[in-house]
Amino acid sequence: MRVRFGDGIYLCTKASHNAGSKLILFTNSNGVYTVDMGTADNADKFYFKVLTDGYCDVSLYEYSN
Repeated sequence: MRVRFGDGIYLCTKASHNAGSKLILFTNSNGVYTVDMGTADNADKFYFKVLTDGYCDVSLYEYSN
Protein backbone atom coordinates (compact mmCIF):
# COMPACT_ATOMS: atom_id res chain seq x y z
CA MET A 1 0.00 0.00 0.00
CA ARG A 2 1.11 3.57 -0.55
CA VAL A 3 0.98 6.19 2.19
CA ARG A 4 1.76 9.87 1.79
CA PHE A 5 3.76 11.41 4.63
CA GLY A 6 4.32 15.10 3.89
CA ASP A 7 6.22 15.48 0.61
CA GLY A 8 6.85 11.77 0.08
CA ILE A 9 4.83 8.70 -0.80
CA TYR A 10 6.11 5.51 0.80
CA LEU A 11 5.42 1.88 0.04
CA CYS A 12 4.28 0.34 3.31
CA THR A 13 4.21 -3.40 3.94
CA LYS A 14 1.88 -3.38 6.94
CA ALA A 15 -0.86 -1.27 8.51
CA SER A 16 -2.01 -1.97 12.07
CA HIS A 17 -4.96 -0.56 13.97
CA ASN A 18 -6.80 -1.69 17.10
CA ALA A 19 -10.52 -0.95 17.42
CA GLY A 20 -11.11 1.99 19.75
CA SER A 21 -7.63 3.43 19.17
CA LYS A 22 -6.90 6.73 17.43
CA LEU A 23 -3.51 5.44 16.22
CA ILE A 24 -2.55 3.67 13.00
CA LEU A 25 0.88 2.10 12.60
CA PHE A 26 2.48 1.85 9.15
CA THR A 27 5.58 -0.27 8.55
CA ASN A 28 7.98 0.53 5.71
CA SER A 29 11.70 0.21 4.97
CA ASN A 30 12.44 3.19 7.26
CA GLY A 31 10.73 1.58 10.26
CA VAL A 32 7.34 2.03 11.88
CA TYR A 33 5.40 5.29 11.57
CA THR A 34 2.78 6.07 14.22
CA VAL A 35 -0.04 8.28 12.99
CA ASP A 36 -2.40 10.04 15.41
CA MET A 37 -5.70 10.29 13.55
CA GLY A 38 -7.36 12.47 16.20
CA THR A 39 -10.30 10.15 16.94
CA ALA A 40 -10.89 6.42 16.94
CA ASP A 41 -13.70 6.85 14.37
CA ASN A 42 -11.39 8.70 11.99
CA ALA A 43 -8.70 6.04 12.47
CA ASP A 44 -11.23 3.30 11.63
CA LYS A 45 -12.24 5.09 8.42
CA PHE A 46 -8.65 5.68 7.31
CA TYR A 47 -7.64 2.12 8.14
CA PHE A 48 -10.39 0.64 5.98
CA LYS A 49 -9.68 3.20 3.24
CA VAL A 50 -6.06 2.15 2.94
CA LEU A 51 -7.05 -1.52 2.96
CA THR A 52 -9.60 -1.06 0.18
CA ASP A 53 -7.92 1.66 -1.91
CA GLY A 54 -4.27 0.78 -1.28
CA TYR A 55 -3.47 4.48 -0.71
CA CYS A 56 -4.02 7.18 1.91
CA ASP A 57 -2.66 10.63 2.70
CA VAL A 58 -1.83 11.23 6.36
CA SER A 59 0.05 14.50 5.80
CA LEU A 60 -2.50 16.56 7.73
CA TYR A 61 -2.15 14.41 10.85
CA GLU A 62 0.63 14.14 13.41
CA TYR A 63 3.01 11.27 12.72
CA SER A 64 6.39 10.12 13.94
CA ASN A 65 8.96 7.53 13.05
